[in-house]
Amino acid sequence: MTGSKLLTLLKTFNKYELNRLRKYVESPFFNENELLVDLFDLIDKFLRSNRENIEQEKIWQKIFPKMPYDDIKFRRLSSDLNKLAQDFLAIEDFKSQPLAFESYQLRLMNIKGLDKHYLAV
Repeated sequence: MTGSKLLTLLKTFNKYELNRLRKYVESPFFNENELLVDLFDLIDKFLRSNRENIEQEKIWQKIFPKMPYDDIKFRRLSSDLNKLAQDFLAIEDFKSQPLAFESYQLRLMNIKGLDKHYLAV
């Protein structure tokens, strides 16, 4: 798993970003799959320990202790978590640009015909 897209992406996060990402992954609004929270926690623990190698099979056994390793299912979980992390980065960047964020809000209020809301933004 050392060279996976997920691990490569998460290694670029500092501890504050990892903390915010965890809240994002825990949110049922953004993530309905509890297994992704477990996967994130295990990878986060690995990243914070500064170890060099993380084995997919060991992670799998901690998430599914009674199931044999399923590479396809593990890759699917990793891919889903990778997508969540990428979405998180995009949302964080979008929120860091107040003018773009407010402009988008105005556009949506206008589309919905919410004149009072539009004038208040």
